[in-house]
Amino acid sequence: MSRFSSLSCSLYSPVQSQKTKLREKKNNRVVFTKALYDSAVGSAAKKARYVTLYTLIEQYKIGGSLARRLVRELTKNGSLKVVSPAGGMSVYAPAAVEESA
Repeated sequence: MSRFSSLSCSLYSPVQSQKTKLREKKNNRVVFTKALYDSAVGSAAKKARYVTLYTLIEQYKIGGSLARRLVRELTKNGSLKVVSPAGGMSVYAPAAVEESA
């Protein structure tokens, strides 16, 4: 009898998978349509008290790259102003609210 026969069960058995809760994959848009782009540019800065990338993603069901592009365009137009700059999660406010407050 081999000296490794008693170890073969525990060492070489496949690792049992642990049951974890998986998040559901979100099916967000990855390309702007003309109607979606016009509605987002027209109303994104006016409706909210503050805007983050995550609020745009959830509100318009778009991907993160589209949300970053939308924020870039709105800040360039002057519709949004940076309230709290950060590398990963900047907070923006509509320019009209910023001036009146």
